[in-house]
Amino acid sequence: AFGIRHRTNGVVGLLLGQTLGNPRPEGRRAMLENIRRALPTDSDFIAGLAMVPKKVNGRYPPGVIEGMLAGYTAGAYRQLISGGLLALAKAENLSDIGTLKMHWNERDHSVEAYVSLKKNIRLPDGRLLLAAAEGGKPILILRSHRFEENEVTELLEQTGFRQVTFHYAPGYPYALARARASWLP
Repeated sequence: AFGIRHRTNGVVGLLLGQTLGNPRPEGRRAMLENIRRALPTDSDFIAGLAMVPKKVNGRYPPGVIEGMLAGYTAGAYRQLISGGLLALAKAENLSDIGTLKMHWNERDHSVEAYVSLKKNIRLPDGRLLLAAAEGGKPILILRSHRFEENEVTELLEQTGFRQVTFHYAPGYPYALARARASWLP
C-alpha cells in the first residue's frame, strides 16, 4: 500500500504502529540504537510513525485534531488506556473512579491522556498507586508523540542509519520511514 520496494541483503527491521512515539526522546534514541546494533550493515529498517498533521495557512484544517483524538477515545483504545485503572480500582466504569480526557499538546506535538480521579487507586497489596488530587487535578497517563520529517531524519542519522525516505498513507498523517543501516552507534 505504501509502494516500498525491497532493496537489501534480505534483512529488514520493522517497527510498525506508533511504538517510537511512546517513549520520551532519550528512550526513542536508545530504542533506535538497539535496533541498529541488531541489524546487519546495509539492511533496511522501516518504522511506522504518526506524523504531525499538516497545517494550511498556519492552521490545522477543521476537524483534523478532533479526528486524531477520536482514535484515542474510541471504545477499544479507551478501554486499553483505562482498563488497568479500572481493574485496580475494582470498578466497571471509568465514570465510577474519574474522567479521562484527551488533549493535543501543540508545543510537544503529542497526544496526551489525563485522568482526574475521584478516589485513590491502590495496588493489590494496598500500596497507593495514584492519589486522587485535590480538586480533581488531572494526572498525565499517556503521551504519544507525533513526528516531523526533519526530526525523524535527524534521529535516524544520529543512531546509525542513512538514506531516510518517507512513504505516506493516503489521507491520514501516518508514514513509514525507511532507512539503511550504516554505522554502529
